[in-house]
Amino acid sequence: AIKLSLIIEVSVVLFVELFTPQVAYLFTYSKASAGILNGLITSLRILVIFLPFTPFGMMTSAMFQGVGFGGRALVVSFLRTIVMQVGFAYFMAFYTNMGLVGVWVGMVLGNVIASFLGFLWGTVTVKRIREGFNLSASLV
Repeated sequence: AIKLSLIIEVSVVLFVELFTPQVAYLFTYSKASAGILNGLITSLRILVIFLPFTPFGMMTSAMFQGVGFGGRALVVSFLRTIVMQVGFAYFMAFYTNMGLVGVWVGMVLGNVIASFLGFLWGTVTVKRIREGFNLSASLV
């Protein structure tokens, strides 16, 4: 499932990167919203970077729920969306003087790092579950 999700996400990233001005125009075609076009183009080009990393976090969270570790799924989601994204966005905006662009970069960094940490935790969990099954099977 992660491979398929990754392929889909990379395809979406390529589409958005190639057609960013056109995608942004869909949301800024009126005179009232035309002023945000350039900012929207910049944000889309930055924020779309985290999409290929999203399956790692989402699938890990779903796996935790599926094996009965709902608390771990909550921790992974909370870590990714609240702690890492908000923390990195704040840091990049104010401590690197990047402003709004720093918020977007921080959101990407937070999501990528948290997705990899969650995936690592999920991989270790699956390995321990498998070892537990192997130990149980050898005792029978």
